[in-house]
Amino acid sequence: MRVLKTIDFWSGLAFAAIGFSACATALGFDSRSSTYPATLAAALGFLGLALVVKAWRSAAAQTPSAEGCRVILEGPALEIGVWVLWALALWAGLGYVGPTFAACLALILRHVEDRRLRLHVAQAAGVALGVFAIFYLIFNVPLPELDVVRDLLD
Repeated sequence: MRVLKTIDFWSGLAFAAIGFSACATALGFDSRSSTYPATLAAALGFLGLALVVKAWRSAAAQTPSAEGCRVILEGPALEIGVWVLWALALWAGLGYVGPTFAACLALILRHVEDRRLRLHVAQAAGVALGVFAIFYLIFNVPLPELDVVRDLLD
């Protein structure tokens, strides 16, 4: 089965599992604080399922092609490894911005053919800082941060 070798299939399964388990956890919160996290987690779960369906349909319709993509590792090993290291870094108290920047940069560089390093570093920094700013400024939800970052924000 060609679909089992695609990253979209495995990523979609992981997103669906994480999303639906987080939704079940969020539904256990009190009624005032469970709506937003449960909705967000359910959306992640359904988007993961959509990614699985997309991977299944595209694997049946196309032959594999690596044009425009430099593949370092076959299968989902690198992505799973990056996200496991990211979760361990958050758990170890290394903050959100640094580990997220490193994870985004690793995943961006894995899928690019050209080596415009400054552009890709800027993309990874934009994702990490953008998400941090959205949660901190708009949603007023603190993300894990180092003391240095906390001092800058206070």
